[in-house]
Amino acid sequence: MEDDFTLDYTSEKRPDGTILVIGKIRGKVAPTTVLRFEEEVNALFDQGTRHIIFDCSGLEYMNSTGTGLMVKLMDKFEAAGGTMQMVNIPKNIRDLMDVLGLLDVFKVKATLAEAKASLN
Repeated sequence: MEDDFTLDYTSEKRPDGTILVIGKIRGKVAPTTVLRFEEEVNALFDQGTRHIIFDCSGLEYMNSTGTGLMVKLMDKFEAAGGTMQMVNIPKNIRDLMDVLGLLDVFKVKATLAEAKASLN
């Protein structure tokens, strides 16, 4: 598998002083890229991010390693009083999450606007 992964993000300060990051995932979240993805998200967390929305519209592939990491990240943000949400999940990845029973676990919203509104 190619090492094809990027996480581009923007951040904004919320009225309550917490930081919201909107991260656009592109490429594959799989064994060859999962460590880099985890390190990038942990760095954002360590810098004070407590709310993160992943825009998955550019996500091409995710296997069980990737979904396992997403569960781990969600637990980390929620344990710190924050949230992790996902939007624009491609059908093939949504189907995988459904089979694994994760659509009921993850906070999945249809759009970025809906995800941001749910934080208020």
